[in-house]
Amino acid sequence: MRAALSGRLRTRVIIERREAARDTLGAASGDWMTMRNAWVEIAPEAIGPIAEAGAQAAMPRWRVEMRFEAPLPTIGDRVLWGGRTLRVRSVMTDPREPDRLTLSTEEER
Repeated sequence: MRAALSGRLRTRVIIERREAARDTLGAASGDWMTMRNAWVEIAPEAIGPIAEAGAQAAMPRWRVEMRFEAPLPTIGDRVLWGGRTLRVRSVMTDPREPDRLTLSTEEER
């Protein structure tokens, strides 16, 4: 069994989501708004087959583990961590560990 979640959440991050505003041409023009601050555990993640196949640039990827509480992050949200911006690429839950949420993120440059 893995260690208790609360003892591993040692990094403070900000989770942001883009407002759903549009300009006169219909393009997204919303600013980023803070959804919440959260304590998380961040670890490097393998690049994976998407980047290996050349479909995407091989940007650093990070696994972000956090408590399962609203509002939940979704694909496209971003995580601000120590001067880095991480884009959420997937959100995973495990029914065996209902207290946690795992985000797969990719660093933006």
